[in-house]
Amino acid sequence: MSVRFKLWVIGLLLLAVLLLLAVQWVHDKLQVLKSIDSIETAIMADFPGVTHLTTAKLAELTTTEPSLLIIDCRKPEEYAVSHLPGAVNLQSADEVSAYLQKESKKPSLIVSYCSVGWRSSRLTAALTEAGFPNAASLRGSIFRWANEDRPLVKPDGSPATVVHPLHSVWSGLLKEGKAWEAGS
Repeated sequence: MSVRFKLWVIGLLLLAVLLLLAVQWVHDKLQVLKSIDSIETAIMADFPGVTHLTTAKLAELTTTEPSLLIIDCRKPEEYAVSHLPGAVNLQSADEVSAYLQKESKKPSLIVSYCSVGWRSSRLTAALTEAGFPNAASLRGSIFRWANEDRPLVKPDGSPATVVHPLHSVWSGLLKEGKAWEAGS
């Protein structure tokens, strides 16, 4: 056998091993996406320094904590379908800082949420690093909130019943009838 042929075989074997590793990695990630609980566990492992607030605790705080700031850090088109009552749509720590300065607010607690919790945990970590130790992420985010039949509103303040799932992959994490569909 020629050296060139041996190198091709070794290269193909390495490529096959890398492909198998990639398939295994994707499989493992898809297993995490099977339920909100498994996603929450993964998020809490990925963001150990972030405070995660339960939906029950946030529901209680909305009635007892007047200086609470709720941040929806999803994309504007997701926010436009539905959001938590009183939430403002901000995506970065810089936007939150600018909003607080502009509005002259000093919230006792800043709670951010997204669809399932990854984006809000990332924002909460950034807020904590930026000097906001009173920041927390909503565990399970808007998906858990909606699945528990807690109140949602549209931008005009009227009640909403569906949530923008961001992508069809995530729709299965919402109860039947809770996922918004384009054109609906």
